[in-house]
Amino acid sequence: MFQNKNFLQNLFSQNKIDKKDQIVCFCTHGNIASSLFLQLMIAGYTNPKLYDDSFVDWNGRRFSLE
Repeated sequence: MFQNKNFLQNLFSQNKIDKKDQIVCFCTHGNIASSLFLQLMIAGYTNPKLYDDSFVDWNGRRFSLE
């Protein structure tokens, strides 16, 4: 369950995540990253990015270049 806007704003602020920062959400497969992306949007962040393929894609590209 997601927290409300005020809770999320306080949480991100306490962790020094500024609304002007460039934020890219990523994880292993994209599911946790998409949750963080949505919570940032709920908190009023207007420019987070979602790397939905995340680590699986990045790791696959690394091996395909060798």
